Amino acid sequence: MRRFVAVSLLLVCALIFPGPGGAAIQLYRSIGHVRLGMTMPQPQRVLGKPDGVDRDPGVHKGPQFTGFIKDPSYRLLEYHTRSLYTIGMAKRAGKLRVVLIAYYLRGQKTPAGIGVGSPYSDVRLKYPRIRCAPLLVLGTYVDECVLRSPRGRETVFEIDKLKFEVEAVVIRDRV
Repeated sequence: MRRFVAVSLLLVCALIFPGPGGAAIQLYRSIGHVRLGMTMPQPQRVLGKPDGVDRDPGVHKGPQFTGFIKDPSYRLLEYHTRSLYTIGMAKRAGKLRVVLIAYYLRGQKTPAGIGVGSPYSDVRLKYPRIRCAPLLVLGTYVDECVLRSPRGRETVFEIDKLKFEVEAVVIRDRV
């Protein structure tokens, strides 16, 4: 019985926490099973029904939204009780598609081993071409460290200025 429990636990951990070969954060593309470009029902199949849907893009002033919300079709799906995802969607080719994925839990990492909870120094070491700038978010300063692809997609590491560690990872596309 103990062996069955141990094997089951290892199997569950292997599925939840991918190793270095199966990094859960793919720069400029996806976090976990949520990818940029997915249509409305696809993230819901992966994460379930969102806890909330915000249809007013004008209220979002956080770093993951700066300069990206200019489209009246924009929707924000909140998955806070189960997985701490925030997913932004905007119309592309006539359909609502994922244009922003924000993730706030530890466990999922980039191929270089960076994720929520990683030290700021590791982010700078693993990604020397990253550009960081301070931003005021809800009364607190964070560093928004951005890796930009040639196509305009970005991977953003939000750095907590008090702990000097990653507090959120954001993958976003221009809207």
